[in-house]
Amino acid sequence: MLERIWEKIYFDRKTFLLEENDRIKLNPTELVVLLYVEHFNQSRQAIDLNLLASKMQINTTQIDQTMTGLIQRGFISLDISDTGVNYRLDGVYQFEDKVESTELKSLVDMFGDEFKRPLTSNETEKLDYWLIKCGYDYVVHALREAVIYRQLKFPYIDRILNQWLKDELTLDDLNAGKRNAK
Repeated sequence: MLERIWEKIYFDRKTFLLEENDRIKLNPTELVVLLYVEHFNQSRQAIDLNLLASKMQINTTQIDQTMTGLIQRGFISLDISDTGVNYRLDGVYQFEDKVESTELKSLVDMFGDEFKRPLTSNETEKLDYWLIKCGYDYVVHALREAVIYRQLKFPYIDRILNQWLKDELTLDDLNAGKRNAK
């Protein structure tokens, strides 16, 4: 079993977040949310979205969206017990141990080639989200669809993927050229 150095008393979690932010690719809101969560965990304070919103001077919807994104990326996990909800940040500190997906690298290269430019970090995160939510083949099909219709825009591809999921189209349907609900 790997040693979980981030659980040692001498490991400075906040410094790690600040020093490794460029590799972890957190946006400023995500970074500050993680710093507050870490602070509240260390001081054994209950974490409340309203409290976070108040401290950061943004609305609770933004906090909720940020927390959801961090959970989806595996940086935050929730432990629910009789005493409440505990926010664990092990996923942030295990970042070193995570191997970047070859499928994600392939998608980044493919999208970069079609868009004729390097992708932004937000676009790469979106690809990672689509990869988790839809799967590699769906994302490739959606990119092909966008190329055919000359709509190389992430919102357009997002609408395609969401519609296909809503219509419950299978890969066989997509391979057969079906693009509408069954």
